[in-house]
Amino acid sequence: MKQDKRGDYHRRDLRLRLTFFAASFPGRITDITTAQIDNWLRDLRSRTKEKKGAEVTGKTRNNYRRSIVQLFNFARKNRYLPKDLGTAADDTAAVKEITAENEFFAPEEIEALLATAAPTLLPSLAIKAFSGVRTEEMIVLTWE
Repeated sequence: MKQDKRGDYHRRDLRLRLTFFAASFPGRITDITTAQIDNWLRDLRSRTKEKKGAEVTGKTRNNYRRSIVQLFNFARKNRYLPKDLGTAADDTAAVKEITAENEFFAPEEIEALLATAAPTLLPSLAIKAFSGVRTEEMIVLTWE
């Protein structure tokens, strides 16, 4: 992926998700079924400190699913799976994603946020607050 110029954020995300998936399926990729993947996705729970054990959102579940599909497509492309057949991941079910409303801050709220922010966070918070740049885009920005 690095040779294909895929971003660090994307590669890191795939590595985290697929390492977690692989730990649950230590056998051969050819032995994994659609039902097993669907059940694994249904059983996903948050691993963050704040929400540990809570059910994940539809968006998170679909992000895991997309990563798994990407893994299976890689395996098929590199002939670890039959090239002319669908994969177990292809038939897994995507779920409805409930999108949250964008949150808007009043000028006074932004002023308070920036006044109390750690100095190392101040530049990125200010840029995000006044430009609408996404986190993924922010990560690759440099002062140059």
